[in-house]
Amino acid sequence: LSTYDGYKVNFRDDTGQALGVVGPNYQVVQMSTAFATLDSFLGTGIEMYVKAGSYDGGAKFYIRAKLPGEIIFAGNENDRGEKYVDFLSSHDGSIALTTNIVAWRKICSNGLMGFKKLVGSKVKHTIHLNLDSIKHNLGILNQQFDLIQNLSNRMSVQPFDMQKLDTVLEN
Repeated sequence: LSTYDGYKVNFRDDTGQALGVVGPNYQVVQMSTAFATLDSFLGTGIEMYVKAGSYDGGAKFYIRAKLPGEIIFAGNENDRGEKYVDFLSSHDGSIALTTNIVAWRKICSNGLMGFKKLVGSKVKHTIHLNLDSIKHNLGILNQQFDLIQNLSNRMSVQPFDMQKLDTVLEN
């Protein structure tokens, strides 16, 4: 980090390229710290890291990890989904530390897949940043899978006619 006119400039260590100008209270979170945070939250429950990378010259990064267990949609044992957590952040101040719980669902037999962000949490990059709060938020978000599965089960037994569909589509 370098300071310029009360702001901080983040630079890549390897190339010296400027990544972005941020406020004086900005706290850098490296990708390695993000992995360590996910490791400490997920412990032995993590099945695997699926994707990780950076973009915009290293100014932004993401991690996707598969969580253990499945979601069963509408009480149908043949309609299963997988659970993931996404971790997003940036070194240019454009993205808060973001954690999203994501469901993957096979939509049709030819393998077409659908990802759906279910819920998420954001924490600002400030000097008051507490990575334990991110782990706490992840725990709360992970509990949402059970709620979504229960809601799916309840919705699947409710009668639904064209009038209700029109109402839903209008809203």
